[in-house]
Amino acid sequence: MGYFEQGEARPEETGAIPTVLPDEAEIYHHRGQMGSMSRSSDFFLITEKNLGNIGGSEISTRNMLRFGGGHWRVLSPMALPSDLHYLQTPLSTTRIPFANLTQLPSFGDIAKINAQYGSEQPRCVIFDSPALYGAKIFSGLSAEAKRTRVARWRVEIGPKESLIGIKGIKRNILTHIRRLMANNVRINLAVSAAVADSLMAIGVDPGKIQVIPEQVGGEFTPRERILYDGNWKCQLLDHDELGVLVVSRVSPEKGLMWLPKIYEALRRERKNLNPDALYRKVKIGLVGNQNLVFPNHLGQILDGVKLATANTSEELWSESVKFEYMGPKTPGELQNIYNAFDILVNPSPREGFGRVTVEAMNGGMTVIGRAECKATKSTITKAPYSIGLLAGDEQEVASQIIDFMQNPPFLQYLSANALQWSAGHFSLAEAERQFLAAIYS
Repeated sequence: MGYFEQGEARPEETGAIPTVLPDEAEIYHHRGQMGSMSRSSDFFLITEKNLGNIGGSEISTRNMLRFGGGHWRVLSPMALPSDLHYLQTPLSTTRIPFANLTQLPSFGDIAKINAQYGSEQPRCVIFDSPALYGAKIFSGLSAEAKRTRVARWRVEIGPKESLIGIKGIKRNILTHIRRLMANNVRINLAVSAAVADSLMAIGVDPGKIQVIPEQVGGEFTPRERILYDGNWKCQLLDHDELGVLVVSRVSPEKGLMWLPKIYEALRRERKNLNPDALYRKVKIGLVGNQNLVFPNHLGQILDGVKLATANTSEELWSESVKFEYMGPKTPGELQNIYNAFDILVNPSPREGFGRVTVEAMNGGMTVIGRAECKATKSTITKAPYSIGLLAGDEQEVASQIIDFMQNPPFLQYLSANALQWSAGHFSLAEAERQFLAAIYS
């Protein structure tokens, strides 16, 4: 491949899953708050993301702000949370009249950034998956600042589908701008091979792309699963119920319309379950907040579930298969859920990385991923032993779930392998090491 990856750490090199303890988090907090304008920052981060959100990209960026001792200055038009360890410089926005919901920084903001760069002399200016807002800052930086530009890409770049008309023109313009930016930075940091491939596909120089680990690992552990010797699941599931979990933002691009079809297929196949199977029931749980841009999408999913229920009401044992929308959850609540459920299904067809796959494995779960998703496929198949399964369609997912119900030892085997692999190959300590190595090289 044209890009290169830094060497992976062995499990024995990384040791146990690192966890940020309360006192460490407090240290990080004070690093960012004390002497807010009295010291220099090592890194400038230009981001258009709301770091108060709970999406994978936002959590990843929050984790990155710990790296290098937490000496970061975040420049953003968003109202960022106050509990993070960084120095914030608020930026304003100037709305473009002809482009709906599109805003750009003012010239005064760019002058402010250049002035702060001159006074603090950070090691680099990092653009976080930049779009039009970041592009204007990118082009307006001083000559000195331009030499330190780095881009961090967490999502696949380029068209997701063929678009025509105004949408197609806008997408092509944005892709062209991102190609120009990526070819004029010191290095592009891609969080997965899938993201690196997408950069090369739009014409980015492979020599300027480096794959670094996603900023994930250690946020979730199998603590309850181990301490309660498997009895923890009774908090959320019946003793003979297999827990199938989906954790995702409720949005059309996440492939969640697979769920009503998986649910229907399970209700139809349940009658074929071996009478001696340990698991007699299935509960599909969907965890995630709704995308406010698509407020009707959850209703479409639930309507699909209702229709599937009606279509299979006469099937024998169909009522032993349940579906529940569990809503958004805090990290503490999600820790409990990861430890109670058995299988994570990731139906998204396109991900920059898919951090929930690793989070679930950290919690002791195995994963069924969508085969067409490059990032999920890479995560599941990279291990030298089996840690999860891939499925090409909804029916295959249902068949794999039925197989797990009839073969618990295979489920336990994959779950144990997934935990071992994720604990040894995904940690914030290793992500920080490789991030800093790329920045300082």
